[in-house]
Amino acid sequence: MSTAVQFIPEASETKITQFVRLDNDFQMTIGINTSGIITYHFYNVQGIQDDYTYRPADSLNEENLVQAQLAKDQGNEALTFTINMFYNNKDDSLQPYQRPQPWIYSSEVTEANYMSRVLPSSISHSFPVTIWDTLPNSEDPTTQTNNATVPSSITNRLYARLGSTARRREYLKQKLRTVAEDRRIPFILAGNYFGPISASSISIDETGSETKVVIQQKEFGRQNQMFSYRLEMLTRAIAYGVQDDGTEQDPIVSNFETEDNFNLLDGEIGLDSKEVFMNGQREFALFVAGIMSRPGWTFYRFGSVAASSPFAYTAPTSTQIVIGRNPTGQTGWPAVRDATFNLGTAVPDAVTNNWLEWLRS
Repeated sequence: MSTAVQFIPEASETKITQFVRLDNDFQMTIGINTSGIITYHFYNVQGIQDDYTYRPADSLNEENLVQAQLAKDQGNEALTFTINMFYNNKDDSLQPYQRPQPWIYSSEVTEANYMSRVLPSSISHSFPVTIWDTLPNSEDPTTQTNNATVPSSITNRLYARLGSTARRREYLKQKLRTVAEDRRIPFILAGNYFGPISASSISIDETGSETKVVIQQKEFGRQNQMFSYRLEMLTRAIAYGVQDDGTEQDPIVSNFETEDNFNLLDGEIGLDSKEVFMNGQREFALFVAGIMSRPGWTFYRFGSVAASSPFAYTAPTSTQIVIGRNPTGQTGWPAVRDATFNLGTAVPDAVTNNWLEWLRS
């Protein structure tokens, strides 16, 4: 876990930010001088969820904290507080170190970027960490204790935080686009997990009145088709159209109206691409499409969502199928039909004609 504070310089005729302290990974104290009177403001974002940006509600009239964002990358979490740094840009007596800059103070705190009244010879990143201090010498910030409570909205579930069908769809669209443009996909699809694929074989059935020629479809090709059809199916599930006047249509509201539907889509899109390719049931494309045109497609899922609140998503159990070397005879994650989702005629032509282009738009 690492914590950073991003400064946004903000000129003010009445307020000066004179103190910023990280009390721990999720707590911060800010001291403001307003016309000579110093007040302290305390913040606590404990419980903030991964890949979530908390912004104070307008009703709080919050001027100091712009946002707090917790990002996760390969298991490493990084929290960034973004704050307004107020200063009097008409005060010519200010020294350079007294003027806040649009810098980011991160977990690597050094004397070179430490803005304090007294520069220590060395700085430890054990909390509390003071990263900005231009208080008068008569002011003792150590007497200020951060007892701030966590804003209720931080612990809200994602469905509630997004708040509207449009925002939920945009969230899923961005997430699915990231999957579709994953730079690992060419390697996943390259077949390097399997042995060499032999040429397609042909069998001739002459036992009946007619001669039948069957070209055996290879498993690797079926995997490619499963992977591609699934991405297109998910795109159709989150689609919307654009009318002639440029406004958005919302023909498939039912796919986002309930938290269970949203959580299922979110979970399915979030499955690891390699896991999907390795374990996805080979018949998936046939299940989804059959002999129907795209407006007749059916939604199939690998995971499941709980029937009651909080409608938690459960990912499928990994089986790690290896074609030609699978002694258990497993055929991959079972694909389950789910008629809850509309993939039909309400999906706009732009998606039917080029789903990937629409996803990138």
